[in-house]
Amino acid sequence: MDSLYLRALERFESLGMPTKKDEHWRFADLDFWARDNLLQKPSSFEDFELGVLGKFFEELLKGGKFDAYLASSFGDMKVFRLAAGEKKTLRGGFLSRVNAFILEEGAELEILSKDFEETESLKLQANCYFLAKAAKLKVNAFNKSNSPSYRRSDFYVSEGAVVSDVFIEAGAAQTRAERNFRILGENVKCDSAILTKSSGSITHDVRTKQVHSVGKSHSNVLVKSILDGESKLAFMGLIDVCEAAQKTETYQSCRALLLSRKAKAQASPILEIMANDVSCSHGCAIARPDSEQIFYMKSRGLSEHEAQALLINGFANEVLDRISDSEFKSEVLSGL
Repeated sequence: MDSLYLRALERFESLGMPTKKDEHWRFADLDFWARDNLLQKPSSFEDFELGVLGKFFEELLKGGKFDAYLASSFGDMKVFRLAAGEKKTLRGGFLSRVNAFILEEGAELEILSKDFEETESLKLQANCYFLAKAAKLKVNAFNKSNSPSYRRSDFYVSEGAVVSDVFIEAGAAQTRAERNFRILGENVKCDSAILTKSSGSITHDVRTKQVHSVGKSHSNVLVKSILDGESKLAFMGLIDVCEAAQKTETYQSCRALLLSRKAKAQASPILEIMANDVSCSHGCAIARPDSEQIFYMKSRGLSEHEAQALLINGFANEVLDRISDSEFKSEVLSGL
């Protein structure tokens, strides 16, 4: 077998930094992401048997420069495995660059992850989740670090499994977040809600994929962004329904609230539908706070600032209300 590290290193060295010609980086702030000094040569590791994680390793090798770098970090990967029927809650941040969560049949896992850590260099992290039949996964992640970051999460979901994913980002640095869902069985339910809040001149870059290989399953992705100053949202979402995936239901929505006239949101939904008996749709809405609503609230005694804050909270609640753990929700609310 070829050396895993050498394969990743060869791929890493063959790829250049992102350019505007790359569709998946077209809206990103390439003044930051295309810098040659952003990544150093990956460190080596000895080969080991990947097993089910081989799927994720191969997906990283298909990706760009940053994905190949993460593939080269598999030697330091941490693996969390839940036995069939086991139930567990994990709290805190994950220190490893690559983390794998393997849920066997009927297992249930809740993850409550926070990242407030500050570093001077780029933070890279890849998380992969493998759900066997009828497994259930809840992921609640809140990142409020002022360090630039590249984060990728891939979900491999088998028959009858359920994923509830909440990802919130409110840092003051350039970020790219990818959340990729691969539906591999029938009667799967995947629901993902993403919220970003930004100010200054940073760009939050969000990428999602909903890939249905098998029919009779459901996926939904909701992206909401609150932008102030000269900040930007760059969103690209792919819905990919294979020919065999009949009776699929899949949705994608992106909504942005612009608090400044200099704030911008760019959304690019992509639908590749090969099946003919499906329900697939997407929507996008970009707007400023409603002046009539603010006027109404001011007429009831609220200040301009209080009225705008109330609108912002209402806009964010569609995502925040999906957090079931009250303690974690309170920490997110205090950090936004």
